[in-house]
Amino acid sequence: QALSYREAVLRAVDRLNEQSSEANLYRLLELDQPPKADEDPGTPKPVSFTVKETVCPRPTRRPPELCDFKENGCVGTVTLDQIKDPLDITCNEVSGPLLVSSC
Repeated sequence: QALSYREAVLRAVDRLNEQSSEANLYRLLELDQPPKADEDPGTPKPVSFTVKETVCPRPTRRPPELCDFKENGCVGTVTLDQIKDPLDITCNEVSGPLLVSSC
């Protein structure tokens, strides 16, 4: 059974947390629009989403959805062309509503 776009993204976030060397878990912050539904369902589609660092340390294995976002935590966008792509995040520290600087 095919996953919904949101379910696929949540699985990718789980993979990101498994592979990450960061101290804290990341949680889905924003989901980009899914690709058009009229395309061939058998063709892999790009997935793009934004995650933000939470207050939960990775070793707790707590579901990220239960973790609060870390104030001024890192925010990063992840784009996957295929689910096999290595997950990497370029992280930005949010210092204000519209101000973004490198971590």
